Amino acid sequence: HDCRGGYNPLADDEYLSCFRGWEAVDVFVYFGHYRVSMPPRVWVEACHARSLPCLGTLIVEGDAPSEVGALLGDVDASV
Repeated sequence: HDCRGGYNPLADDEYLSCFRGWEAVDVFVYFGHYRVSMPPRVWVEACHARSLPCLGTLIVEGDAPSEVGALLGDVDASV
């Protein structure tokens, strides 16, 4: 929902109003194009209303392993 020029804050409400596949969801994982992405409150509340876990993401790609290693502590940056 963030294609064509970036994230639209109103998109979450729009997608929630038309999403009809909750019965097929075991775990909801929110993805954004940032190093750390937390799901917006509306998604967390929708998931919790259905007793579903709602997770964010941590992206490790490109030249980032050393940066992520520094964020996580004494992690081997070559992993």
